[in-house]
Amino acid sequence: AHGHDHPAAGAGREVNRYMGEILPTGILFPMDFRLRPNGEGPICQSPEAYLKYYREKAQAWEIQALTRARFAAGDEAAGEELLAGLDAIWHERRGAWDMPREIARMRKRIEDERVNAKYPEGEFKTGSGGLIDVEFGVQAHLMAHGRREPSTLRGLDFLAETHPELACTWREGYHFLRRIEAVVRANQNDSVSQIKPGKGKRDRLARHLGFPDRDTFLAEYNAVRARVREDQPRSC
Repeated sequence: AHGHDHPAAGAGREVNRYMGEILPTGILFPMDFRLRPNGEGPICQSPEAYLKYYREKAQAWEIQALTRARFAAGDEAAGEELLAGLDAIWHERRGAWDMPREIARMRKRIEDERVNAKYPEGEFKTGSGGLIDVEFGVQAHLMAHGRREPSTLRGLDFLAETHPELACTWREGYHFLRRIEAVVRANQNDSVSQIKPGKGKRDRLARHLGFPDRDTFLAEYNAVRARVREDQPRSC
């Protein structure tokens, strides 16, 4: 299917228009279509086109991303049929690269390109010991064992079967950093993933998270990130 001939093209444009509507609080949900197959072309493509892309052109990071692919909404039968095709491609292509090395390379690239060099310790998602360390680590383990799993927490359950102490370290860090993410995004009404510098802002964040002061919070925050990055084993 090409361009506007695809029956879902009109619906795709309507979804984009609706989700991009400007409200008093900002854009409802900014949509980024650059990650669609080939980064260009129609918003909606046929299932066959997606399968062809993943089978023939997808890069290592795109196959890694399929580790978390799941049905979200719409026609369940069509969704399950597409997932079955993607699952077969994932199993076939995950061995085409040295995935641990590829995942580590992508992790470093994200850290190099997305972290604020002036305040790297504030980046609780992309920075050292951040959420992506846990997510990518879990995905590397899942891919090595031929298991697709959309949920990071269920992935941690699987990791715990063979590496219980590492799973404990990562689970503790993941929960702690996700709590920070929830509070920061609620307070700023935006999808930011960093702790802003400034004593006042850090004081408020510490109180919202139940810490007596910012120094106590920052000490725990830095300790958690260090344990995640260094894979320090802990017993639950």
